[in-house]
Amino acid sequence: MLLALGVAAAALAGPWQPRTGPGAEPPEVPPPSFAPQTLSPDEEQLWQMLDRQGQQQPWDLTYVGIGLLALVLGLVLFGVLRVLRQLAERRRGEGAPDDAGLEQGALVAGGDVAPHLPALRDGVEDAGDRLRRVPLPGDAVIAAWVALENAAAGSGVVRRASQTPTEFTLAVLDRTPADPAAARELLDLYLRARFGDEPVGPRDVDLAADAVRRLADSLDPPPAGEATGPGGPGREGPGTPSSDAPGAGS
Repeated sequence: MLLALGVAAAALAGPWQPRTGPGAEPPEVPPPSFAPQTLSPDEEQLWQMLDRQGQQQPWDLTYVGIGLLALVLGLVLFGVLRVLRQLAERRRGEGAPDDAGLEQGALVAGGDVAPHLPALRDGVEDAGDRLRRVPLPGDAVIAAWVALENAAAGSGVVRRASQTPTEFTLAVLDRTPADPAAARELLDLYLRARFGDEPVGPRDVDLAADAVRRLADSLDPPPAGEATGPGGPGREGPGTPSSDAPGAGS
């Protein structure tokens, strides 16, 4: 009976309203409570892995950059040295005189030793063999002239300290009946093959072979009674008496 009366009174009074007038205290609202979330072992391991990756430092590419820079500098230095070497070789080739600064038939100053002609003949023969045996034209021409330089070194004439092998070879040949024009033609081909910009071809090898043949012909022993001297038969040498000298022909 009392419960029914209480329910009826509450219905007639309407919904409950908190007091908001002066002096009224706000109702206390309890804070929400959150239950701690429990992670499974797999989720815990995943979070730990992500945390470690976030703490790792990014890759250091400093050493890679230094290595690439050193490589580039090395290539540049190699290219510069190669160009300087080519320029130096070209400069030596341009500075080397095609006649070694000697006139045709000129003598080596201050020497009375006659070159050993058999050694020079062997050198000329060796030069011809090299022209035939060496396959590359440029190498063949260079080898032919080097054969003459070796023969001049073994001719018995002492080379001065100021002479290059090229100068000495021409000087020795100029003291013999060797054809001076042929010697200088072969030297021209040698300088082209070693220092020139244009390649030496088979035609140049033929020209070198012709010069060697003329050298061989001029170095052959002359007929008996024929005067010889530097530059070929009939030219007077350092030890050949002139036909106008006193006692000549007596």
